[in-house]
Amino acid sequence: MATLSLRAGRVTNGSVNTPSLVTVPLDAGSSEHVKLLDGRYQYTTALVQNVGAENMYIRVGGVATDDVYHIKLSPMSQADVGDVQFTDVTACTAAGTGTTVAVVFSVQIDDSDHTPGTAY
Repeated sequence: MATLSLRAGRVTNGSVNTPSLVTVPLDAGSSEHVKLLDGRYQYTTALVQNVGAENMYIRVGGVATDDVYHIKLSPMSQADVGDVQFTDVTACTAAGTGTTVAVVFSVQIDDSDHTPGTAY
């Protein structure tokens, strides 16, 4: 298995999110997917690991399906999607298989809905 850096040192004014286990559902005609990263935020670090038994399909900026995806993660593999800025990242498994489980570790730095105060 390849080694990935957790770049937790790049957290200036950021929030380290608690790693979470996320159930990734079947691709059921584009209606079943899970959001791994919320497009409202920007992340300096975002690592996703497939710890389940099925392949996981990840899409940046749209709804993941087993036909339309950017990254295919086999069981016990991981991807670094930390360069994503203000874009949803979704995942699903292949139709006709079972669900899988992802672990997501992220460091959030900006919120697109936040308006900073004005200093005089």
